[in-house]
Amino acid sequence: MTKDFWTLHLESCLRLQSLPGLEKHPVVNRLMNLYVERLKAYCAIPLFVRECNAGGPKPLELLSELQELGGWVFRKKFLPWTDKDENEVANIFIDRAYSFEEAKEGVRQARALNATIRAHPRREMAIRAKEMKDADSSLTWADVTERVCDCQHQHTESCTDQLKSAVSELNNLLKKYQEKKP
Repeated sequence: MTKDFWTLHLESCLRLQSLPGLEKHPVVNRLMNLYVERLKAYCAIPLFVRECNAGGPKPLELLSELQELGGWVFRKKFLPWTDKDENEVANIFIDRAYSFEEAKEGVRQARALNATIRAHPRREMAIRAKEMKDADSSLTWADVTERVCDCQHQHTESCTDQLKSAVSELNNLLKKYQEKKP
């Protein structure tokens, strides 16, 4: 039985989870666990149900959750998407003994995933800031801003407010998905 793009993506994410050093980043680890949990649930839905959206709202809900969490887990946007990228993705499928049509479909799904992930530079700073605050609650927001803000100017109250807002968004996301099981 051949594997679809999402199953290959799951295998890739499971390999990422097993990399040494992830335990040093508890927020990234939690985000990745939440993402993989939903990805496993999505892959457990039979492929024909996923492809024709016959499973009711569940597959679409899981895709939406994967998109939202993916923007935090994969903080670097996979852009620009080029013909070279398409060829590389197609070659991955062909190397795994997929047919040309299956490889073409894998490329289409990879391109669609690339288009849906919304990476934001503030998110990486928010993750680092949350990890700092969680590790040392005595740090002030000004201290954290000084350490993580990448603006080229003197850090103002605006920098601190934006960082606090991004961390609050991250906290809300973690709370939402910790409480909600796929």
